Amino acid sequence: MSWNFRVVKRNYSRDVILPTYQIHEVYYEEDGETIRFCSSHGIDPFGESYDELKENMHQMAEAFHKPVVEWKEEWE
Repeated sequence: MSWNFRVVKRNYSRDVILPTYQIHEVYYEEDGETIRFCSSHGIDPFGESYDELKENMHQMAEAFHKPVVEWKEEWE
């Protein structure tokens, strides 16, 4: 199973629908295209060293080069 970071659009309902965007980990089926599931919360950059943090940020930045993913309730 493969994964990457993607920008996910999630709509919250209050008096009006408020869309939000965060970077999530997204996991794919064996075909590499069909999304199997998505992390329930947005992901913060992380590293155990400066270089690891920098690499993690580069991986997250790649999410902006892919289409936005619409949140699905079954990912809760």
